[in-house]
Amino acid sequence: MAFNFHFRNLLGQLLLITLGASADLPTLYEYYTEGGINSGLSVDQPYFTLNGKNISIYSGAIHYFRVPPELWQDRLRKLRATGVNTVETYIAWNIHEPQDGVFDFGDGGTELEAWADLPGFLRLAQQEDLFVVIRPGPYICGEWEFGGLPSWLLRNEGIQVRTRDPTFMSYVERYFGQLMPILTELQFTKGGPIIMVQVENEFGYSANIDLEYLQQLYDLYKSSGIVELLVSNDGTNAGQSGTLPGQLFQTGDFGSDIQACFETLEEMQPNKPVMDMEFYTGWLDHWTEEQHHTRDPNDFRDTYEQILAYPGSVNFYMFHGGTNWGFMNGANNGSGDNSNFQPVTTSYDYDAPLTEAGDYTTKYEAIRELMKQYNTIETYTPDPPEVKERRVYDSLDLNGQLRFEDILRQAPDKIESDVALSMEMLPINQNSGQSYGYIVYHREGLDIPANSLLTITGHVRDTVMVLVNNVLLSNALTSRDRLDTFGYWRIENGNITLTTEALNGATLDLIIENWGRVGFGNFYYQYKGLTDSNRVFLNDEELSSWTIYPLEFKKSWNQNLGDWGSVEESQSGPALYKATLTIDDDDITDTFIDMRGWVRGSVWIQVLLTALAASADLPTLYEYYTADGISSGLSADQPYFILNGKNITIYSGTMHYFRIPPQYWRDRLRKLRAAGLNTVETYVPWNLHEPEDGLFDFGDGGSDMQQFLDIQKYIKMAQEEDLFVIVRSGPYICAEWEWGGFPSWLLRTDGIKVRTSDPTFMTYVRRYFDKLLSLLIELQFTNGGPIIAMQVENEYGYSPEIDLDYIQQLYDLIRGNGIVELLVTSDGARSGTTGTLPELLLQTVNFGSDPAGSFDTLKEMQPDRPLMAMEYWPGWFDHWSESHHTVSNDTFREIYEGILSYPASVNMYMFHGGTNWGFWNGASIGSGDNSQFQPVTSSYDYDAPLSEAGDYTGKYYIAKELIKQYNTIETLLPDQPELMERQAYDSVDITERLNFDDIIASSPVVKSQNPLPMEKLPINHDSGQSYGYIVYRQEGLNIAADSILTITGHVRDTVVILINGVLISKPLSSSDDLDGFGYWRQENSNITLTSEDLSDATLDIVIENWGRANGGHFYAQYKGLTEDNEVYLNDQKLSSWTIYPLEFKKSWIAALTGWKSFDDSQTAPALYRGTLTVEGDPKDTFIDMQEWMKGVVFVNGFALGKYADIGPQQTLYLPGPFLQEGENEIVIFEEFGGAAQIKFSQDHIFTTH
Repeated sequence: MAFNFHFRNLLGQLLLITLGASADLPTLYEYYTEGGINSGLSVDQPYFTLNGKNISIYSGAIHYFRVPPELWQDRLRKLRATGVNTVETYIAWNIHEPQDGVFDFGDGGTELEAWADLPGFLRLAQQEDLFVVIRPGPYICGEWEFGGLPSWLLRNEGIQVRTRDPTFMSYVERYFGQLMPILTELQFTKGGPIIMVQVENEFGYSANIDLEYLQQLYDLYKSSGIVELLVSNDGTNAGQSGTLPGQLFQTGDFGSDIQACFETLEEMQPNKPVMDMEFYTGWLDHWTEEQHHTRDPNDFRDTYEQILAYPGSVNFYMFHGGTNWGFMNGANNGSGDNSNFQPVTTSYDYDAPLTEAGDYTTKYEAIRELMKQYNTIETYTPDPPEVKERRVYDSLDLNGQLRFEDILRQAPDKIESDVALSMEMLPINQNSGQSYGYIVYHREGLDIPANSLLTITGHVRDTVMVLVNNVLLSNALTSRDRLDTFGYWRIENGNITLTTEALNGATLDLIIENWGRVGFGNFYYQYKGLTDSNRVFLNDEELSSWTIYPLEFKKSWNQNLGDWGSVEESQSGPALYKATLTIDDDDITDTFIDMRGWVRGSVWIQVLLTALAASADLPTLYEYYTADGISSGLSADQPYFILNGKNITIYSGTMHYFRIPPQYWRDRLRKLRAAGLNTVETYVPWNLHEPEDGLFDFGDGGSDMQQFLDIQKYIKMAQEEDLFVIVRSGPYICAEWEWGGFPSWLLRTDGIKVRTSDPTFMTYVRRYFDKLLSLLIELQFTNGGPIIAMQVENEYGYSPEIDLDYIQQLYDLIRGNGIVELLVTSDGARSGTTGTLPELLLQTVNFGSDPAGSFDTLKEMQPDRPLMAMEYWPGWFDHWSESHHTVSNDTFREIYEGILSYPASVNMYMFHGGTNWGFWNGASIGSGDNSQFQPVTSSYDYDAPLSEAGDYTGKYYIAKELIKQYNTIETLLPDQPELMERQAYDSVDITERLNFDDIIASSPVVKSQNPLPMEKLPINHDSGQSYGYIVYRQEGLNIAADSILTITGHVRDTVVILINGVLISKPLSSSDDLDGFGYWRQENSNITLTSEDLSDATLDIVIENWGRANGGHFYAQYKGLTEDNEVYLNDQKLSSWTIYPLEFKKSWIAALTGWKSFDDSQTAPALYRGTLTVEGDPKDTFIDMQEWMKGVVFVNGFALGKYADIGPQQTLYLPGPFLQEGENEIVIFEEFGGAAQIKFSQDHIFTTH
């Protein structure tokens, strides 16, 4: 055994080939979607057509689950750079439903969560100008564990996989019910990249060809909304035994004899295109084979040219093989007894055109050359990206060893059973059994005579190590010949001598590994461990009464292992070893771990921090607080906080993930940690995560805000950046966010009482919390995650109706959903204990000044407990028409030092404010009639230590200085990241305008006798309208000269009046205008419509929701025309309305038609469009709106934010990641007439008019 790690550099040849393509060439999508999308991929002729144009499919297989997600874009771009137009991928069911009924598509919290972001991969493929062929199975082969099937299926006795068996199909239908909604929205005919979908896989080779099963799958695909071309795939020697002729287009898979295979396909389906779905570029490797499989590059080139010359379409299997991470490799087997078992290696290099590490090969060069020669359709292709640098790190000395008995002692589960249970039958993982890893069968107190034999009947599945009294007896696997000895699958009824002398009270351990379930062949019932065919005998006595330990080596378990000892070179049995690789930020590169000198096992890599420039002698925060494992969370049972047995002062800062571009999450978190803070705090907004009744989005729900909503990713990233996390999950959060985080569809339930124990309200809360808390459970500190505390509700002491039974129900709900960390409340000190449960919840305080007074009060309310400011306000937010709020650096220093010296823990609200994107700003209100309404600006800069754009301020450096002075626990801190570069782009000319009537023409239409508010509209799956504008129209009116239009009550929130498309309302040019018609301050306001008689006139009342109040006593916040608002034309009450909701969703904006050339004569509401061309990497900027009046800005379809000439905000922050190199569409909805240009600024501008 070796006692250090070595690294090797296997860097291949870098092909420096320039493409030389002209930028004048269209992209692939531009070429095939010019004139709009009318049809998908067609095979109704001897060649493929896509959207009416000829296409040959040149595809390459890259499996998203075998490639680090951070490298998806690199590998996809390398594929596109060859001239190939399509990427193909399998979809592995066992990745996406690893436990029965637990799904993960990038937000499920599983070990492979990062790889499970299937929609992210597919969208990235489209971004890289590639079409997509998907092969969802449910069976995929792929040399992947169990061919992609989840092992928990085997818990159903007698289940018949890959057949019409109702039990199997019920699970398939449930899985497809989760998968298909993702795929349907990404089909080519819906504007996505998917052009072809394969049903099942190589079914003609199945042991039981059940075409009714295939028909049921076909029907399921169709009924799920898949409209693109459906295909099957088999070797041509299978004929049509595994397909549905006339329903499924048949493709083949073959690596040679091209002409014969294509001719067979043409015979089976004449007058159709031909396609090789799997052209083998190389081959896979099995452990124990004599050599790595390769395919001669010349043979590859010649065969590929035969395909192109035939001509046929083709998919390279594989273009880039990647890696079988962890335990996910598959296996082959020629029979049902495991005797011919062949496990696949971890490397899935496949001798493909791109190596496992992404290097170019001569095959890659051949593809580029032949594509240029044979592809007659010229489109723009990128240059091949540079190969990622690799490095051979210095060898590492082992610094820890965990003996086998200490591993067992910390095993996550322990099962007592009279009979030996297989992995799949263990009652763990929510009764889904054990999928992978090792399983230990343990017996104690055995009397073992000398020369006793242990016999295991049948063929083992898959390898067995035997320990007696923790001493290894089995042969180490040092050569292929050892596979024919005891402990391996080849021999039947193997036995081993246990001892040469009698032993009394001995311990016996059988350690069995699942080395991969078969991914191909007819052996489907692959139980691992001791199965029905394996009985264990000690001499002639059959052993029973086992203690069973499943060892899955999950990441959270690995991280929390304790009792590591020093390395003993005499150790010969199974053990865990660890070493530490220290990496400077600038030097992180790919490498290979050289395991020569080791015998057999698995390797785990844990990178907690990616950037540490401080002294390597200091521990990280997590190293300091978890050095001896994790035994307890945050304790508040004494006058100070204790975390895992060690004192801690919480230095926290608020950063809301939903207000920060996800591409900048790490930058902002690292800046926070670099200031010395140890914790980040965030609210969780219900209305983003459940934007429609019952439709949830945690990063994969398809809403316009989807990219911001992967809360698990944000929390895990905080841990990667060495920060603890405080979560404030509401359901009410305030936060100057739309309706304090409540979803507006709650208002569709008449009489609902939010923030109370109202059963209707609590029913919705429970449904939402069941979803949310299931994502947070594993992220708790005591489970190895970063969450150390959670807040129950928010500032409830200020609620107009204190209902402590509601707080009790929330407490019980949170605890009942598995949250075990410290639970807290927060309120102003003057609220006393009215909003908390003193015996159950730790109370914290919120303030902006007088820290001593607040802490004195808090200490009186809960003596002998820690003190914490949950919200210390270093700045403040802005309302429209106010001056920009600031707090001086001197005041900040005085108050912050007052907190630290008291001493107390503190959370700065905000440390980095961010942005109220689009329509998501909240508002303040002083009464129930909207007269004191104050909408919050789009900028949530907050005068915080980090500005809205992420700049360091004076407060940042003051905080860093004071924390260093008062924090007595020294841990490793990263260097401050460099600031993001900003640029004031050249002004953009407005080139097009879409008039108001053309906007209306694209809107949904609702007819109603009485005007309905936004929330009551029957749209969005009966969830109503949450945000944007709403138009109430009357047609055919006869309006006398000097007629008066009156709207009773206070409007909610702004009104613009048009007669026959002509603007009647006065533009909002100063704060004084808010006292006039069309704004909330005036009650029963009126306006003169015309100075002359009009017949058959059209009246439009355009009303904006400028943000629902997030605090105060006004909870029933309907927007638009409500029950308080009646509309009169002179003395006549108007009725019979046509209503148009204008939500400005991204997909709606993209579909707008009827744009006209711009002229500046328009004064009515309209959309304006211009194009910003970005050269090179996009930079952050600000859009300067000082020449515009009032409206909303959209960039590449995304609702960036609102503007208003009255200020104080005059610029909108535009992050670089929201732009793309090349053309960017900027659309502006202006209420009062647009300017001729869009201007930019390098800095934020705040001015009030």
